[in-house]
Amino acid sequence: MLVTAAPSVANEAKKPRLIHYTGSARGGIDWQEHRVSQDANPTPSLVVDQNGEDKGVFTFSFTVDRKTGKVTGSGKGSYTSATWHLQVVDSAGTATCDVPIQTNHYLVKVTGKAAGSRIKLALSLPNAQDTNVDTLCGDYTAYATPSNSLDYALKAAGGRKLNVSKTSPGVLSLAKDATYSYVDSEANPVVSVDATESYAWSITIRRR
Repeated sequence: MLVTAAPSVANEAKKPRLIHYTGSARGGIDWQEHRVSQDANPTPSLVVDQNGEDKGVFTFSFTVDRKTGKVTGSGKGSYTSATWHLQVVDSAGTATCDVPIQTNHYLVKVTGKAAGSRIKLALSLPNAQDTNVDTLCGDYTAYATPSNSLDYALKAAGGRKLNVSKTSPGVLSLAKDATYSYVDSEANPVVSVDATESYAWSITIRRR
């Protein structure tokens, strides 16, 4: 009678404690906004249409601890584009402008937990930054707005809640659209704002 022995504890102990992965990502945000002043009726004194995008790429690596399931990793990335275009219609006429945006190279933080055959993964870009100085367009000022648009877009698309296979993680496509309206009471004159934002990322993860 043939008897098959179970793997020994010694053989199991020979497996590396950490499972290694690498990844890459590309994506960001496209946005547009329509602003209309509330200080005149029926003709508003100010109408601003603006749009832009913030896009980036990054690479990262991480490990999964076989015993605890803990995920630890990091990476780096850079912006591929950052734009802000305005068209302003007011008492002075019509003006079109492009606001210069300054960007940086940034770090990637990877955290998470593995359980069974799946990994719950969170990606963040804590120090990505796109900035501009106050820019006059006609009689309208596009104010300095330091922000982290890439991490905002990554979180909004679902990048904090990835769920991937431990053995064959593959390619993830994230996409989400958002629309919102509000009154900007800090503007002078006060304006009504209608905006749309589209977030999209393609993330590839491979087990080494």
